[in-house]
Amino acid sequence: MAKRKYKHPVIHVLLNILLFFLFLIWLAEALLIIPMLPNDVRLARFSWQLFHAPLPEQTQRLAKAKECGRFWGTGDGMEFMAVIIVESDLSQAELEEYYAGLGFRPAHRNSGRRVYLDVVAAVPGQSFRPAYYYRDEVPLADFPLPDTSRGIYYIAIYDGTYFPWFDLRGT
Repeated sequence: MAKRKYKHPVIHVLLNILLFFLFLIWLAEALLIIPMLPNDVRLARFSWQLFHAPLPEQTQRLAKAKECGRFWGTGDGMEFMAVIIVESDLSQAELEEYYAGLGFRPAHRNSGRRVYLDVVAAVPGQSFRPAYYYRDEVPLADFPLPDTSRGIYYIAIYDGTYFPWFDLRGT
């Protein structure tokens, strides 16, 4: 079989260089994304507990959000949080009692850690900021609260701090 001769060998070299750089970009993205996948799965399982928990009577879910990363302090560590906003005729204490009785499990199934629960009354014009959240952007902080006579509450579950396993969100 005869060797193929290129009409323009410079184009062939440039094409190989381009393919090499595309491969390097793909490799860099893979090295950044692959460590995130296990924590994304843990976050999905952790938040599923709150998002699919049966609502108490006279309660309606308005919004939901989930996030993982480093929320508080310095150093490395992965933390998990899920938040829902509900509109309810129940009091804050009644909602706290109801959700505390659901027995939320930690993000790492066998860790034996306690899951923290916050039930906070929403105040129009004020942002929701859990005690364990230090970042500037809080999930659902800017959600437009409806004008209603019923109570509006943020309900959040939190679990952390775990080793991030090279997930850059935990630094």
